[in-house]
Amino acid sequence: MSALLTRAGGVGVALALALAGASCSSGETGEADRGPEAPQILSPERVEGGDGEEPPGVQLVEDSERLEGRVLNDPSGLSVGECFNEYIVYFNEPTPQELTTVVDCAAPHFAEVYHSATHPAEEGFPGVDALRAWSEQQCYGQFEGFVGAEYEVSKLEIGFRAPAADDWNDPRVARRDVMCYVYAQRGEKVLGTVRGSGF
Repeated sequence: MSALLTRAGGVGVALALALAGASCSSGETGEADRGPEAPQILSPERVEGGDGEEPPGVQLVEDSERLEGRVLNDPSGLSVGECFNEYIVYFNEPTPQELTTVVDCAAPHFAEVYHSATHPAEEGFPGVDALRAWSEQQCYGQFEGFVGAEYEVSKLEIGFRAPAADDWNDPRVARRDVMCYVYAQRGEKVLGTVRGSGF
């Protein structure tokens, strides 16, 4: 289960398509000397995109050769500090497949994982609404410390991936962790880690 925080009317939630570094120099030299380490937000015109119908940052591709990065069999395996891309791939079949790839944060990417928290409930699934509210609180609380700007004035958005009831209740999985990630607005891509960027 993946979700996004939105700014409309305060911090709310809009469910999104289920699908996330080392810190960079802030650049104390001149603009011309700032290398690829300086984080940037790339406008949609500078990155390949679909027809605007897919969720922000999700790329629509027709074959696996256009995937960038290491494909994850289980997207919940993303770790804090990793950057990732999201794809919808058709593989010449009518039903698309959703794929997540881990990429170097120095390359253009959809999102960066900045926090992970384990829900304190030891037994039954707390329910979608309760888990969503708890996840929101955790991710929002860690945002400013990571990015270096308040969420309300930031150029970035918050997303999180929380366990589904099946994974929570399955004793073989017993997933309790919520993963928080940041991504750029309006389908833009990010180049470099946004840790301490002030974005």
